Amino acid sequence: MAKRSTMGRPPIDERWMARRIRIGARLRRAREASEVVPMRVCLDLGISLKRLSRMESGAIYTPAEYIPEFARLYGISIDDLIGSRRPRTTPAPQHTADAT
Repeated sequence: MAKRSTMGRPPIDERWMARRIRIGARLRRAREASEVVPMRVCLDLGISLKRLSRMESGAIYTPAEYIPEFARLYGISIDDLIGSRRPRTTPAPQHTADAT
């Protein structure tokens, strides 16, 4: 459930906040695993080091238009970066030849 804000800000939805933090952590892990230095990311994306740090910590939202660029820089898929892969729950359709 959303909380009420006392400072005139919109209510905070804790699910979105948790997702923002998870995506930030994935960004940091992917950057570290790919051995790309933060300054290279900032130069390629045209953002400040402070902004990158705040995205990786989950302090601010990562704009959707940056996700493909992060994935490209880190050499991984967008799905792997944001963790949207889900196991298939239904089997793939089987193609059979007609026996006529």
